[in-house]
Amino acid sequence: DTGADAPAGAGAAPAAMRARQGLRGPWVTAVRGAAAGGGIGLALVGDLVLAARSARFRLAYTAIGLTPDCGASWFLPRLVGPRRAADLILTNRVLTGDDAEQWGLVSRSVADEELDEEAHRTAADLAAGAGDALRAAKGLLRAGAGDGLRRHLAAEARSIAALADGPEAQERMASFLAARGRPKAGDGRAEARASESVS
Repeated sequence: DTGADAPAGAGAAPAAMRARQGLRGPWVTAVRGAAAGGGIGLALVGDLVLAARSARFRLAYTAIGLTPDCGASWFLPRLVGPRRAADLILTNRVLTGDDAEQWGLVSRSVADEELDEEAHRTAADLAAGAGDALRAAKGLLRAGAGDGLRRHLAAEARSIAALADGPEAQERMASFLAARGRPKAGDGRAEARASESVS
C-alpha cells in the first residue's frame, strides 16, 4: 500500500515546519543534489538559502496524484509570485540552482565545491553578529506570517491525507516506485537481471 505512510507523514510535516519557522534566530539552509516534494519546503523555511549550481528543484506532488505539503504552497507564491508558483506546482518544472536564484527561490547559488564552506561561513557570520538586532529583524520580516502559515500547513496536511488513499494517487505512486526500482540501460543490475531471466 504505497499511500499507507502519507497521512502520518502529512501530520508530522506541519509540526516540523512550525518548529523550524518558530526559531527566533536566523538560520541557513544549503541544498545539494535533488530537492523534491517536502524537501523543498524544508529548504525554503531557512532565512538564507544557498544552493549548489547543480542542485535540482522539483515539486513532484501532482505527478503522483498529491498536493504540496511542508509549506511549499504557502512559501512559493510569496517568494516567486503566483504565476511561477503555479508553474512549479502544476507542471513539476525542474529548476537548477542558478534558475532557483534567478527566480528568487534561493538567496544565492554557488559552485558545488564551495557550498559547504559558504554555508558554514554564512552561519558563522550570523552567529558572530548582533544577536538581538538579527532576531528583531527576522521578527519584522516574518511579522504576521505565523498564524497564516500554521493554518496553511493544516490545510495542506488535510489535502494530502485525503488524496493519499485515493485510487489515482495509489496508482501514480505505485508507478513511480516501480520506475525507481527499474534498472537503467547499462546498469549492471539490468544485465544481471537479464541473465537471470533467461536462465
